Amino acid sequence: MIDLLDIWQKNRPLADLWDVSRFVEDGYRRNTLIFACVTEISTSFCQPPIKAWTVNSQNEEVDLPPGHLIYQPLTKPSPKQSQRALLRDMSIHLETAGNAYLFKIRAARGNVVGLRLLRPDVVKPIPDNNGDVTRYAYGTEPNIQYLQAKDVIHEQANPDPLDPFHGLSPIAVMARMGDLDNAAADFLRAFFLNAGIPSGLLKYKEKIGDDNELFRIKTRWRENYSGLKGWHEIGVLDADVEYQEIGSKVDALKLDHIFGQTESRICSCYGVPPILIGAWIGLLRSTMANYGNARKSFYQETMQPKWASVGDRLTLDLASEFGDNIIIGFDLEGIDALQEEKAEARKFALESWNSGLGTKNECRKIVGWDQMPNGDVYKTKDNEGFAGADDDLTAIPESVEE
Repeated sequence: MIDLLDIWQKNRPLADLWDVSRFVEDGYRRNTLIFACVTEISTSFCQPPIKAWTVNSQNEEVDLPPGHLIYQPLTKPSPKQSQRALLRDMSIHLETAGNAYLFKIRAARGNVVGLRLLRPDVVKPIPDNNGDVTRYAYGTEPNIQYLQAKDVIHEQANPDPLDPFHGLSPIAVMARMGDLDNAAADFLRAFFLNAGIPSGLLKYKEKIGDDNELFRIKTRWRENYSGLKGWHEIGVLDADVEYQEIGSKVDALKLDHIFGQTESRICSCYGVPPILIGAWIGLLRSTMANYGNARKSFYQETMQPKWASVGDRLTLDLASEFGDNIIIGFDLEGIDALQEEKAEARKFALESWNSGLGTKNECRKIVGWDQMPNGDVYKTKDNEGFAGADDDLTAIPESVEE
């Protein structure tokens, strides 16, 4: 049986576990929609800076000072790469290959002073008999290096239940939709390069003499009426020849429906609302209100879990190098779409307090403040506010415009 499409996978999520180059070449490099989704995610992922903190005995978060040694590999991973560039490239690796590998650069004393992103297609985890990864093989024959597991930070985009050592690439899951999208685009390209007409055949009433004559007729017809130079040329047939279409016209194929299906499925696999990347299916019902809601949903449902996952991985595999009880995460205060949610929460807390529906501690919990002793009380004349001396009073607006 002949495959009609050059597919990336057959009968399993990954065509070849190590053939990441196919995902990058046929997906990220060739498919405009996959490229747009990966770019939207990676440029958003690197927006918030990384921060580190500890938790004291009172269960309060205390930010580490900027001069703490943990910020050296985080702020400037290498002399030629900034934190933002590292996070962007790491996100691209995750969304295309399904795995991102960070190598810890150590000083002579053994302390971590930098981070370097490894090519995911040439990294191979090597587990022991207990299923624990002890080493990583990096490179290709005959230049393979073996890296200790303690020196490699491995983050997976999506866990694969059948393979605990590798993350599952989103492109592997959407491969059939990517094939269809590429094939539809290739059909359109071939259609217009073929003078904007479907394929056809020439029917001769008389038998053609031999194969050489047949080849000459086909070649001459193709040279005269295909490609850009053949557009708008007038074909001339003699009385013994009839032209018959055998291909499909663009309007008969309803490619807009095909592109709509591929766009929606690829975007859903990446968690990117189509309207954010200008996909046709998203622009059909685009309004500024829709765009704002889509942007908010994207940051809440897609980006926040990614930041949390990478923060947890850095906490487990990097923070422990600098001491106990250190946590690494992302500072999301500068993400406007997420601040809108906080503003709504503050508005609700204030209304609940002023209306007497919520206790002081209930309203403080909504805002994200700590509970107060004897705070399980409702608003009275002698108990006007639910903010304490150490709270940011400006965080609660005095009045909210509807």
